[in-house]
Amino acid sequence: TENASACVRARRCSTFVHPEQADKRWSPSRGCGPPAPSAHFKQTMDGSFWELPQAGAEPRAWNVTLQVTRHGQSCQNLLENLGVGLFPDIYGTRIPDPMLTGFGAVECDTARASLVSGGHLKVDAVVSSELARAIQTAVLMYGGESNGNVYVAPFLKENFPPWSAYNAPLPQEKQRGKLRKALRPEQEELVDYSYMRGLEGRKPDWNQFKRFLAEKVLPDL
Repeated sequence: TENASACVRARRCSTFVHPEQADKRWSPSRGCGPPAPSAHFKQTMDGSFWELPQAGAEPRAWNVTLQVTRHGQSCQNLLENLGVGLFPDIYGTRIPDPMLTGFGAVECDTARASLVSGGHLKVDAVVSSELARAIQTAVLMYGGESNGNVYVAPFLKENFPPWSAYNAPLPQEKQRGKLRKALRPEQEELVDYSYMRGLEGRKPDWNQFKRFLAEKVLPDL
């Protein structure tokens, strides 16, 4: 109990100096005993900071294989192919953040069965674009079982004109409402938006997406 009390006191009299100040390190207050080893920090893309390894420490490294999957047929894809009236909707202005068609959902079920039969369904993490059609595809193809949640991520979108509703995600609550109607309750519960905090509305960027994986997703595995 004495050691525990001493530990509490030491923590209480230590102060955190913001990484942008004091040479970016933890700095104990005066009179608190010997200083702890300095910890350096790096600012991440959402403005927060994470601790870098101490000098001489073994760096953490991952050998990462990305299995990239295109979404199934969406309602917008159907309009592009068949059109409404005289013209197909090639710029995606009619349906905001569309879901999959029934055929697109069947495509996902078929693909999942193929992955299962080949022993390729298991992955370490499932990460999806913030668009509803991609989230629905990820849940139907990879979600559940031993793969856990489907994590919604920024930077994974096509470059479309700014007036294209097709490539703009709905507000989270509205999008959840659409997913709730299209998925079973246990499937809808797999959708996790926690990594999107502070990164909403980012433009598509593959290099930034890889940085996002390195800073946000991989350290949690």
